[in-house]
Amino acid sequence: MIPSGGSDRSVQSLILEHLRRYPLMEPADLYKLLFQAAMGSSHDMPDPGIARERLLREMQEMGEGPEEALLDGISPSGDIARVHLRPWRGSGFDTEALLEAFARTARE
Repeated sequence: MIPSGGSDRSVQSLILEHLRRYPLMEPADLYKLLFQAAMGSSHDMPDPGIARERLLREMQEMGEGPEEALLDGISPSGDIARVHLRPWRGSGFDTEALLEAFARTARE
């Protein structure tokens, strides 16, 4: 169950918002959205060292892409957000701080 702090209507609103923003969204994307809304980053935090390695590799290997917002709210309550890496990298923000937030979200 998604910890929404609200009703099923707020989950429905979240889904509709993402469908409007990402019209090519597929069922797997919807599943990932709802799973991450419920579980935060715990889905990808088997080991902090592995998570760090994956993040650094992804930031080095990602190419140009569409313009994205820095944050994308993914939980109905607004407690969990997805950080888009291209704008993060472009902003000059500290990657170690992002890794710490990712790990803290997984723990909590």
